[in-house]
Amino acid sequence: FDHEPPGTPNAQGDSIYNGADDDASGTVGLLEAARAFAALPGPPVRSVVFAAVSAEEMGLLGSTHLAAEGPSPASSTSANLNMDMLSRNGPDSLFVFGQTYSSLGKVFRDVLENHPELGFKVRPGLQMPKLDLIRFSDQAPFMARGVPVLLFNSGFHPDLHTPDDEVERADTDKLARAARLMFYLAWAVANDPADPVWTEEGRVRTEAMQKALKR
Repeated sequence: FDHEPPGTPNAQGDSIYNGADDDASGTVGLLEAARAFAALPGPPVRSVVFAAVSAEEMGLLGSTHLAAEGPSPASSTSANLNMDMLSRNGPDSLFVFGQTYSSLGKVFRDVLENHPELGFKVRPGLQMPKLDLIRFSDQAPFMARGVPVLLFNSGFHPDLHTPDDEVERADTDKLARAARLMFYLAWAVANDPADPVWTEEGRVRTEAMQKALKR
């Protein structure tokens, strides 16, 4: 899911882009969060859909289909939480995009504060404002249809989109902690009877994305 086909061989002749971080790590996080939900004694207030979508690198094809006409399309979705690359860089470096766009940001910060044992910190320098990744991963088709979103991402690295994105280089402890954080966040969102609401910044941004979608 969400990776490139075979490409230019590296020095060892390996041309297979395994994509351990991008995005096998997010797929593993999704499966582990789903496993945690399934182990609970009862369901949350809201329905939760766990979806792994393909062809992100080809233009968000899977998530666009899901948002438009999937089993839980954007028209019936209150929030979208996405995990795209969780297992590289510093052990506490986890970028969370979309925090200033909706009330999901406060929910996330409350969850993070309540679970210091996970070892993640959100600092102003971790928002990567120049990259604007909110438009380039699988939450974008939902945001373009008016759904508040958050994107988890641990940052870029030289092995991205190369044959060297191997599982041996993944920080599996970091991945496990990020998956736990997503589980706690998803549980909090799914048990809030109120829909997330846009901030003014988020309303302006999603309206611009909606206009672009209609062109």
